[in-house]
Amino acid sequence: MNQSVVVAFALCFAVGPVLCALALRLPARAKTIGLLAGAVIALVVWGVEIKESQPMSMLFAFWLAWVVGIALVTLALRHHARDRQLKRLLMVLGILATTMPWFGMATATSLMGALRI
Repeated sequence: MNQSVVVAFALCFAVGPVLCALALRLPARAKTIGLLAGAVIALVVWGVEIKESQPMSMLFAFWLAWVVGIALVTLALRHHARDRQLKRLLMVLGILATTMPWFGMATATSLMGALRI
């Protein structure tokens, strides 16, 4: 494995879930939801603006937007959940969802390898 794969793996399976868990500790108020939504929009806009000049930074921006977006949706769902077990389940599912970009990247990489035959 090369260094970029190790960094991507660490981001997806360590940093992403930790960032999501930290965001889920924020109070579920309109101000917090608005700030998280603004962060998602800003990260996507930034990623689109730098896509040609810095493709790795673009991927990072989109990945971070994904993690913040998952935290945003999970925070909103947990706010409306009344049952304690449901809140816990939503938190676990939100944290697990942050790893999904890794599987997309791994699938794309394997497909590219299969197409080069």
